[in-house]
Amino acid sequence: MDLFGINFYSREQAASIWKRLKTETPLDYPVLLKWLMEVEQCLGFYVLGV
Repeated sequence: MDLFGINFYSREQAASIWKRLKTETPLDYPVLLKWLMEVEQCLGFYVLGV
């Protein structure tokens, strides 16, 4: 985790997040699941935050 809010999540980490979202189903989770499925075609994704 980066203290400046730039965090990379690998394809494997994205799959883990995807599985967890399917069981916990937070608000608007279908949108996030669809987005995470796109990560399968990439090496991973970045989250840029505060």
